[in-house]
Parts: sequence; C-alpha cells; structure tokens
Amino acid sequence: MTPESNRRYSEDEIEKILEEATNAQAAGVRPGSESSGMTLAELHDIAEEVGISRDLVTRAASKLDRPTAATSPQKRFMGTTIGLGRTFHLDRAPTDREWERLVVHLRETFDARGHLTEEGSFRQWNNGNLQVLLEPTDGGTRLRLQSLRSSARVGLIAGAFWLAMSPVVLLGLILSGGSASIAAIILAGLVAAIGGTGFGWTRLTTWRWSEIRKRQFEEIGGRLIASMAATDASVPPDHVLPGAGGAEPGAGGDR
Repeated sequence: MTPESNRRYSEDEIEKILEEATNAQAAGVRPGSESSGMTLAELHDIAEEVGISRDLVTRAASKLDRPTAATSPQKRFMGTTIGLGRTFHLDRAPTDREWERLVVHLRETFDARGHLTEEGSFRQWNNGNLQVLLEPTDGGTRLRLQSLRSSARVGLIAGAFWLAMSPVVLLGLILSGGSASIAAIILAGLVAAIGGTGFGWTRLTTWRWSEIRKRQFEEIGGRLIASMAATDASVPPDHVLPGAGGAEPGAGGDR
C-alpha cells in the first residue's frame, strides 16, 4: 500500500515517519513547523538531504494509514474470558533468521518446545491451545497470536453444578423427615461451599492466566517488530530477504 502523494502530514506524523525510516538515527530530525503540514514528496526531499532512503520514508508513511495491532474477539464462558488473541500487522514477512529468533523467544516465554509447521507462505508454531501464526495479507504480513483455556469450562461447569445442587439437596432432606432438617441445612451448605469455591477459584485463576497472556502477546509482537525495524535500518530495502508470514502458538497451561 503506497500513501497518496497529495496527502499532507502533521508535525507529529512527520516526526514518526522520519524516526521510523531511520530507526533512531533520525530521532533528532525536526521537520518544518508550518501548521499546514507537508506532503510525501516534501518528506522525500527532506529525507534525501539527510541521506535517508525514499523507500524507507514511503514504507514508514504507509504505517500511519493502517493499524499496527488489533485485539481479537475474546471467547467468554459463564462471564469468564477463556480465549483471547492479538494481531500485529507487518510491512513485510520476517526473514528466516527473524522467524527462528521468534521461535526461540516463544519457547523461552512459554517453556515449551511446541510444534512447527510451514505451508507455502504460512508459518505456525503451536503448543496445545496456544497458537502463533504468520499469514500473508494484501498489505504485507500479519502475526496472529491466540490462546484458549478449555479446562476453565470444566471447572466453571462443575462449580455451577454443585451450586445448583445445594437447594435440591436441602429440599430432599427436609422432605425426608423433620429430624433431618438440621442435617439437610449443613449438608446443603457444604455442597454450596464446594461449588462456590470451585467456581470462584476457576474464575480467579483464569483471569490471572488471561492477564499474563495479554502481556506476553504484547511483548512478543513488540519484540518482533523491533527486530524487523533493526534489520530494515541496517540492510538496504532491496536486500531484505522475502521470508514467509506466520506466527507461533505456544502455551504451558493452555488446555
């Protein structure tokens, strides 16, 4: 996707474009202060004056016109998030070396070897219900991370079942005889306590799991983007290898 040449960029956007194009070495470049902004052609002129590639400026400008990350719809069960995901949009597919480093990082993060698959330009790393995928898109490549904690369903269903059974137990024992009413109350209370504890514990541990996964997904995506930016800054655009797109899924405890 190429930015329109007649679009005018604000001061903040100009700074972001130049900084992205030079990956830190242009961090000190301050474009003009005219409130009317600048066009892409004018940005190209400035870039040439300081030795920045026109291709890098165009690529950096295109990032402003599309989201770099998006949260996938969450899967909920009984009011609890049991599945989540994160998608990162990339300008290009990672090189083989960048993908290999990402796999190493995934194995370290989730303490799991995982399983690697590759089909054409699709790449995937998964461990149980944890998946990381690299997929081609119209504008480049996307890194998609997703995870599901299916075991949470079992805990929530079991807890809800015993909670629902407590009034049934109480009614049944009361109807069996007056002398059993006290015992019925005690037993029903015990059943309700077991169910409530199981349900609450499952919700708490699943919430903690989802928060950890969110942080891990953000860190993984950010790390890959930084690695690719470093490559783009040190290697001329025409020499960047056309790696395949994909993402790895891995997860200890995602069952």
